[in-house]
Amino acid sequence: MKNNYLLIIVLTLVFSVTKVFAQPANDNKTNAVELSDFNNWCSADKAYTTANGTADETKPACWNNGPVQNVWFKFIATDTFIKAIVRTGSNYGTMRYAQMAIIDASNNVIACQTYLGSTSHIVCQTNNLTIGQEYHIEVDHRQGNNPWDYSGNFTLCLYSEKDYDWKDHA
Repeated sequence: MKNNYLLIIVLTLVFSVTKVFAQPANDNKTNAVELSDFNNWCSADKAYTTANGTADETKPACWNNGPVQNVWFKFIATDTFIKAIVRTGSNYGTMRYAQMAIIDASNNVIACQTYLGSTSHIVCQTNNLTIGQEYHIEVDHRQGNNPWDYSGNFTLCLYSEKDYDWKDHA
């Protein structure tokens, strides 16, 4: 009887540790989280994470290094414009030195941004989407001494309307 209790305790601990150290669901490009709301949408604060992620695909040219623990999102363009923001710091998330890219179906990077500071928000925007085509958003952090040095959670926001960053909407 004691052995049964011991076995149950050990199995519970093993499954708990596996869950704690599990990779994010969108760890690989093939498992990208599908996004469909681009009208001033933000995820819940700290909704996504790079923690325990693994690197896949190649490094976008504007990134200083990586991929390290990249995660993926995908969407079908409903307009030629999209603005994606990764928010970190304070209530938005613990990930530091964020990097992001928007990639088309042929794996061409069409917008790219690397960190401006350890917890700064980063913005990727483009006016060159083809309506009806699928695109991916890749989010990562810079490489530290260890892959997990800068990993953590973040908030993702999407906007479909141009703002004052664009001459025709200034």
